[in-house]
Amino acid sequence: MTRSGEFKDSATGAERFDADIRGVRYAGIDTGGAGDPVLLLHGWPDDRSMWRRQVGNLHANGCRVIAIDWIGHGDSAKPSEIERYAIDELVADLAALFRERGLGRAHLVAHDYGAVIGWIFAAAHPDLVRTYSAIAIGHPGAVLRAISLRALVNNWFLGFNALPVAVPLYRALGAAFFKWAMRAHPDRDAVVDKFRNDAHPLYIRIWERANPIGALIGRFLLRSPARIGKLPMPVQGLYGVRDHYATPRAMSLSRRFVDGPWRFVPVNDAGHWSPLERPDEINSLLRSWFALHAQREEQANDVP
Repeated sequence: MTRSGEFKDSATGAERFDADIRGVRYAGIDTGGAGDPVLLLHGWPDDRSMWRRQVGNLHANGCRVIAIDWIGHGDSAKPSEIERYAIDELVADLAALFRERGLGRAHLVAHDYGAVIGWIFAAAHPDLVRTYSAIAIGHPGAVLRAISLRALVNNWFLGFNALPVAVPLYRALGAAFFKWAMRAHPDRDAVVDKFRNDAHPLYIRIWERANPIGALIGRFLLRSPARIGKLPMPVQGLYGVRDHYATPRAMSLSRRFVDGPWRFVPVNDAGHWSPLERPDEINSLLRSWFALHAQREEQANDVP
């Protein structure tokens, strides 16, 4: 059951909706229109507002754009069952969302932990994904294969966030530690204020608790790319060269998990949040990727 069209999203002008997806409520926006669908997936600690500089641009260029808040984030439901946030549960949610929204085949664009889910979803449901654009985070199998001292230091929060003391320590001294952790976020003040004003910020710890590193190692490092499942559709990896968290090697190694066309694009003067930092460049890269493969599909269909 969906409730939509009741009010416009103030940041984008798109219609907001609430959808019952496998028993939980997902909130999102949908620009509507007859263009190719584009689904945008955020990561930690964001919500759909991080895509505000993409939604209008892509819609103006002929796309139907959908952006959701993951459960536990933004306006979506916040179920208390930790297992509900496991990767496979969220992948199943996306498949149900495609059906609920009538998306057919869509261009998938995802950032941060949303990109982790996107990699797994695209491999599991290739019939639903026309192209995939992963921003900042490579395939989890590549991330684990690219582990280094720099990567361990950069990703300290993956261990820290799982600890019961994470939220109290982030909140201490006027959220000084959280401000430092978010120092590179273009929306740092808003992100910190949201955290401080949330009495139960489930989203801060939920990803690490639901997807412990040991389970990820067993699933994505100890198995070959062929056994994990490769992506058959066109895939591009967009990486901000000043990223404080991810590494370029992890993104470049993701090529091993792609059978379709691939490109790796370093985005200059951008860090982890390139869609906010370099929106014009990101929008151009997305539009050109969509158009290139639409043209290839047309040419393939014209072959007798």
